[in-house]
Amino acid sequence: MGDDLMDLPVLRLAGISAAPADAAEAVRARVHFVSRHPGGAGAVREFIEGVLHAQDRWAAIAERYGVVTTPESSPNQETTPESSPVQEAR
Repeated sequence: MGDDLMDLPVLRLAGISAAPADAAEAVRARVHFVSRHPGGAGAVREFIEGVLHAQDRWAAIAERYGVVTTPESSPNQETTPESSPVQEAR
């Protein structure tokens, strides 16, 4: 993930490139993914979470931290076991 012109050479080498919402226009125009969030306000998390969802790895990782996910939940809509309307029997 990069936000300024000096990041472009490295972003070109990346398998998938990303930029925060407040990145320079020239950077946003040349990356694969532009976050809805500005730098320092969740842009990297949004990107990483999206990659983990695409790799079908998010649920297993979230579960390690006590976060319950459902097939219809999207990123950032998980619940803790205490607030989940549906809990699996253990």
